[in-house]
Amino acid sequence: MYKVLLLGATGGLGSAVYEELCKTRETNVIKVVRDTALIEEESVFWNFTSKPPEIFNRVDVVINCARSSDYQFNISFNKYLCDFLQTNVRLINISSNCVLAKPRSDFLSYFFKGDAYIREKKSIEKMSFGRKNITCLRPSIVLDEGGWQDFLHKCSLSDKVVIPCINAGSKLKIITRQSVAQHVVDASLNGVKTLSDEMYDKKLNFEKLISKKASYSKNVNNYFESFLKNILLGILNSFFMPDWLVYKLQSRLLSDKRNNDEKSDGEDILVEGMTRLYLFGEHTK
Repeated sequence: MYKVLLLGATGGLGSAVYEELCKTRETNVIKVVRDTALIEEESVFWNFTSKPPEIFNRVDVVINCARSSDYQFNISFNKYLCDFLQTNVRLINISSNCVLAKPRSDFLSYFFKGDAYIREKKSIEKMSFGRKNITCLRPSIVLDEGGWQDFLHKCSLSDKVVIPCINAGSKLKIITRQSVAQHVVDASLNGVKTLSDEMYDKKLNFEKLISKKASYSKNVNNYFESFLKNILLGILNSFFMPDWLVYKLQSRLLSDKRNNDEKSDGEDILVEGMTRLYLFGEHTK
């Protein structure tokens, strides 16, 4: 019996991976939970803040689909996994193709390190370098997952979606949650590489992504229409800013945004901030 430990099985991607694993013959799937109230048959408890239990080294593969909104916490528990697992146990980590994102500016690209999310994923990938039993998979834009699903829903409600004119020809790489799950299961059962390339199903332009005609601004800034905001985010994304400070500032900004983010039917959308970079950066040419 092939034994698999699955972290994050209750999340969107984790639940899809669990369903795919259950379709596989002779596979014993054990869920890892960090809430004692969720412990059931075929599950194991780990608090994610101390050394993992010994069962982690008595399985064939560990699939990590777990992630919280705390960037430093994610890096910390991933380090526990990488350091604890023996070389005969394979680890599948979910990274993102956001690690390949960069501004459409040679000057900004030279200083670019990324926002908190990019830095987190780069840190987790760095832990995997040189470890042949670990793979970091890089899904592209997952249409039915988290923030991208919310963004596309808002675009569908809006009368007008405004993007920078210079980026009209950008090619966006997309994938579905189910397709990611299939890639994850295939990697766990059929061997792994140290690091994978991007995972995507197809490329398409922005208007096909949102299924409507876009409007174009004359501004070509990488992040915001406002020159000052563009400079400030460029500084925040630079290697001059320490990771811990970027994590703290971005967590606060996202918390404020969630508390004030409301969207009404018919309201126009101007694509700005990191969403603009992810969709229309140099990596999408």
